[in-house]
Amino acid sequence: MKKTLFSLLLLASAVAYGQELPAASPAASFKQRVGLTDVEVSYARPSMRGRKIFGGLVPYDALWRTGANQSTLITFSTSVVFCGVSLPAGKYSLMTIPSAKNWTIILNQSTDLWGIEGYSESNDVARIPVVPNRMDSSVETMTLEMGEITLDKAVLTMKWENTQVSMPLEVSTHEHAMNNIEKAIDEKPEDARVYRNAASYLNSVGKDNELALGFAERSVQLSPENWYSHYLYAQLLRKNGKEKEAVVAAELALKLGKEDSGKKDQPFSYEDNIKAFLKEKKN
Repeated sequence: MKKTLFSLLLLASAVAYGQELPAASPAASFKQRVGLTDVEVSYARPSMRGRKIFGGLVPYDALWRTGANQSTLITFSTSVVFCGVSLPAGKYSLMTIPSAKNWTIILNQSTDLWGIEGYSESNDVARIPVVPNRMDSSVETMTLEMGEITLDKAVLTMKWENTQVSMPLEVSTHEHAMNNIEKAIDEKPEDARVYRNAASYLNSVGKDNELALGFAERSVQLSPENWYSHYLYAQLLRKNGKEKEAVVAAELALKLGKEDSGKKDQPFSYEDNIKAFLKEKKN
């Protein structure tokens, strides 16, 4: 506590005199969207500087702030499944207990800690065992990064020295998307774009083809001159086994698209796509 107070006094003094100095462990942060979920991470990045890290500077089998200075923070804009544990949306401290063969990942509700000072296990919302991986190359500066990103999954990775720890993340993107579609339709029931966007999303993820067809049909009804609505309608008609109707819709999309581009005195960029669709005619 005394050390923390002294550090804060030094910081206040430096600020008061406009004395900006480089930090040994500079602050870093990033935001990554996974599907419809925003994940934010903020932490301080210590470097090796010739020191042994795990089992040395960072002792084994002891609580670690997973960085330097203030506790590392992670924020989820929606509910998530983090390392297999379901969590509500919110901000959490990310701590770990490293060991030679196994690590424990900890998420804690206290988000204003200096390192681990004031930490209480009673505020933990998750304690998750994970197995670290040894890397062939060495990472000088501790790094947290988000990768392997899909519509509903990603992996948060910690790399430092020769150690890599992966923390998988899952989100309910489709559920959130369908809720957003329902809300948009309630708010703008006569807007063709709402139905077109809904149909386009379902078409792209290959879900609920019959529902998507209904959305596409409604978008055509509300915007009969929009070539893309007809092309989307054609794709979903084919997916629902309505080949003759799909060909008619695609031919109309091609006609409307060429007419629209002609008015603008420019080539129709989707002409080849629609012609290829027509050549794929299924009996």
